[in-house]
Amino acid sequence: MVTVRGDKPEDLMKAMKRFKRIVKESGILQEYKDKQYFQKPSEKKRLRKQQGIRRWKRERQKLFNERGY
Repeated sequence: MVTVRGDKPEDLMKAMKRFKRIVKESGILQEYKDKQYFQKPSEKKRLRKQQGIRRWKRERQKLFNERGY
């Protein structure tokens, strides 16, 4: 369970931003979205492979941009 403590008097918007960030980092929302409908195991595997390819391309592009190619 995710909680945000209000130890210091802070703006409500700041507390909401912290809460949203914590929820996103914990993966709760993504897990909820994934479980909304059934996915076949082969479809999950295909999507994981596509995400890996996208991540690899992003990292490769970032590396090329850093080196100035």
